Amino acid sequence: MALVSKLPLTMRDIARATGVSTMTVSLALRNSPRISVKTRQQVSKVADEMGYKPNPMISALMTERRRTKVLKSTSSLAFLTAHPTRDGWMHVRPGREFYLGAKAQAEKLGFGLEVIWAKEPGMNSVRLTTILHTRNVSGIIVAPLARACGHLTLNWNLFSSVILGYSSYRPNLHRASSDTFEATLLALRKLQHLGYGRIGLVLPSNTDMRTNYMMSAAYLRFQLGLRRACQMVPFLPIRHPINAKFLDWFRKERPEAILSIIPEVKSWLERDEGLKAPRDYGLALLSVAPELRGLYAGIDQCDEEIGAAAVEVVSKQIFHGETGIPKVPQRVSIKGVWLDGPTVRLRSQS
Repeated sequence: MALVSKLPLTMRDIARATGVSTMTVSLALRNSPRISVKTRQQVSKVADEMGYKPNPMISALMTERRRTKVLKSTSSLAFLTAHPTRDGWMHVRPGREFYLGAKAQAEKLGFGLEVIWAKEPGMNSVRLTTILHTRNVSGIIVAPLARACGHLTLNWNLFSSVILGYSSYRPNLHRASSDTFEATLLALRKLQHLGYGRIGLVLPSNTDMRTNYMMSAAYLRFQLGLRRACQMVPFLPIRHPINAKFLDWFRKERPEAILSIIPEVKSWLERDEGLKAPRDYGLALLSVAPELRGLYAGIDQCDEEIGAAAVEVVSKQIFHGETGIPKVPQRVSIKGVWLDGPTVRLRSQS
């Protein structure tokens, strides 16, 4: 007797079994908000019972078709800022670098990227939602806020969205950020490899908070692997980058190297103590701004790449019809790279 091969199940088979259209099945299996929760659950249940498995090649083709359809529309992305002033985000790193990376990637994918100020006079969540919807914004990239632990109110169900960095805590959306913990460990290991024994961490307290305390956490973690003779000096959090408290700390602890986010440390020590880097101490920055590259050693946080990654995250949601606050938010983490610079040296050198 000849063997009869069983053809793979299709969405059409599920449509017949559930009494809905093939398009409804397709949208339901992609968890599209255009289909009611009841219908989505019914279709998913029947698909599971029938043993339906999507064909990955067909899925990829349909994704590309949906992507092309989206790009042919007039939808755009919003770079949503909420600083007290309209252009305040441009003067606080790494806002500008995030935007440049996001804009380049958006254009590459065929989207427009428009800066929207959420603190416009008379603005509220209802008006902001209406403005974004009227401008046919399909995806929102939330720029870093002026203060840590901030939040934005919006009808998120209408948009695909992603947060840049950690300053915005609510709502809990998908997030694109630097891997600050690993970047801090990388800088500490580089300084240790160069022969620096007593390393001190100096940060404005709000900076540590804005990075979810990853810098100080990495600093403490690094100490666990050190011999007692090589223990680092106490971490110095300062509320403002003022030099008085820093200088008191430096005179007391006498670190061999300093890891900081504040480039002014170099001028403070030269002016008030007559000390120069790298002759008298080492200095590395945890985020070397583009204009400081070649002048300081430290970490390039790859901020433009983070902005580009945010666009990838939000565009993926758009292509799959995903909107609203996700049940399980995901994080894309970009690793930083070490930049050599003239503020550190091998300790064995004269």
